[in-house]
Amino acid sequence: MRCFFLTLDLEEWYHLEYLKAYECDRSIRVAQHLDTFLSMLEAYEIDMTVFVVSELVREYKSLILEIAAMGHEIATHGPDHRLVSQQSPGEFREGIIRAKEDLECVLGTAIRGYRAPCYSLDEEKLSLLQECGFSYDSSYIRFPQHPLYGSLALAGFSKVEDLVYEKDGFFEFEIPTLRVLGMRIPISGGGYFRLFPMTLYRLLVRKHSAKSSNFLFYVHPFELTNHPVPLPAGASMIDRFRFSVGRASALARLETFLKEHKEKGYTFLTCQQFIERARGQA
Repeated sequence: MRCFFLTLDLEEWYHLEYLKAYECDRSIRVAQHLDTFLSMLEAYEIDMTVFVVSELVREYKSLILEIAAMGHEIATHGPDHRLVSQQSPGEFREGIIRAKEDLECVLGTAIRGYRAPCYSLDEEKLSLLQECGFSYDSSYIRFPQHPLYGSLALAGFSKVEDLVYEKDGFFEFEIPTLRVLGMRIPISGGGYFRLFPMTLYRLLVRKHSAKSSNFLFYVHPFELTNHPVPLPAGASMIDRFRFSVGRASALARLETFLKEHKEKGYTFLTCQQFIERARGQA
């Protein structure tokens, strides 16, 4: 079986790290404009894993319940999208417990998964996740050139399948990268999906798929809608470009990309569905 893990980081546009230096108008919201995207997933019978920033739980309670009712998995993206590398172990532990409980109060079910903002997780804090009742994490990316990404060695983990590792019943889902000209580049989604021409992106994913049976893709709400977002007046040209490049066409491109993988025979699973299957529970 070839598995495709579609993931959504349910956050707002102003949570982007490169916009935190500006005075953003937080009254402007985009995460509420996901109707077309959710209908598309329903039409193609695709399940996804949604990592929610818990400071949005109260405002988007009905949306989160709707997403869960559609059969998608709800996981946590932490309490407030603060980089894990900026937190002490005690702060991190307190935050993930609070974020987990916030979602569990809304859903009435256990929250099993976590993803660090900007993948900024380290070994010490990874070990805390299992202690706090999580079953898996999805913060592992092999791209040390990025100044915000964490550096997980996954000491003691064993490979279960491509992009999935396990240690003592705890699972790690890797964000795909591809080695090109001696260095790895991210190919999993987000800004990379919007920036690369579709022909080039398909080529990169095809090269990855030739060596890996599984694929994981991530996306954010602001990339799934062209709802106007007036960036702060002081935002630099490069930050404006990073935010807007390919945004208008991203949803249509994503639909094509997902449809192609359905036609190739990929099985779309949530992270927890994969774990249950691996444990022989499905």
